[in-house]
Parts: sequence; C-alpha cells; structure tokens
Amino acid sequence: MRWLGLALIVLVTACSAGDMETMAEQAVAGRRHAEARRYYERLAERDPLNEDYLLWVGRLSGWLKEYDDADRTYDRVLTQQPRNVEALVGKAYIAIWQERFDDAETLLATASGIAPENVEVQLARARSYRNQGRLERAASIVVDLLERAPDNTEAHELRAAVTDTPRPSGFFERMRATLRRSICGNA
Repeated sequence: MRWLGLALIVLVTACSAGDMETMAEQAVAGRRHAEARRYYERLAERDPLNEDYLLWVGRLSGWLKEYDDADRTYDRVLTQQPRNVEALVGKAYIAIWQERFDDAETLLATASGIAPENVEVQLARARSYRNQGRLERAASIVVDLLERAPDNTEAHELRAAVTDTPRPSGFFERMRATLRRSICGNA
C-alpha cells in the first residue's frame, strides 16, 4: 500500500496542471476524497494564488471530517480575499457540523451581507436552522429561496426534510375528531 502512495506522488509530479485537475475531478466524482484532496493540495502548491484549489482542499477536508485543516484552508482563502462568499459558507458548514451554530450564524450573516441573493448562502442558513431543530425558520428560508430559484433540487430536498416531519400514528384522525367535537359539540 505504501508503494501506491509513492507511485501517486511520482505520477502527480510528472503531470501537467490540466491533467492533475482532471484526476482531481475524477477522484471527487468517485468519492475518493483523500485522493482528490492530495491532487488539489499539489495544485495549490503550484499556484498558491488560485483560490479555487484552496476551496477544494477546504471542502474535501471538511468532508473527511478534518475540520481544523478545513478551517485553516478557508482562512487562507479569506486572507487573500476577505469577501469570498464560498470560503465563508465553507467555514460556516464546518461550524454547523461541529454544532457551533453561533459561529456559523456570524459567518453566514457576513456572507449574506456580501451576497444576499446567493443560493448557497441561503441553503447553508436553512441547513443550520434544520440542524438546530428550528424547522419553521428553516422552512421559511427554503420557501423564499424556492420563489427565486424554483428549479433548485437541493432546496426541494431541504424543503422535504424540514416540512415532511412524520406524524404520530392516528394523528390526523385525532385532529379530525377534536375539530368535529369543537364545532359540532359532542358528535
């Protein structure tokens, strides 16, 4: 297994940036996140001012649950571009996954101030509220988002997650009976 890692390093060194980007994209598509991150780290070393590579390193580190690495990477992007909405949202997701909801809210408020109509910012806000159990607030954001972006698949999935809560067995029958009693008396 160790020789496979060495072979990968040799291959990465010999590759052009375009080839390496293709391999990174294929690794992401194949859900080989650690491999993809290695490619993007190498690309970022070659081109340290390319924030897209760093954003991918941060995103992949988050998916790998290496939250400190993800935070540091997003901070590098924000040092170069303090108003980078994608880095703010990425950092907010790291906070959400760690249940640091106040930190996430601060980051998302900043991102929303920069790009109030940004779909990714609004999705992150709704997901943060969903993870906090604040389903009505999450649903409100999703409804507003779907008015602006009615074809957004993620928003539709999130709407289902925040509005389609399971009802207890017999819930609707009990509600009908209660309503009937309150309107019709003891019927």
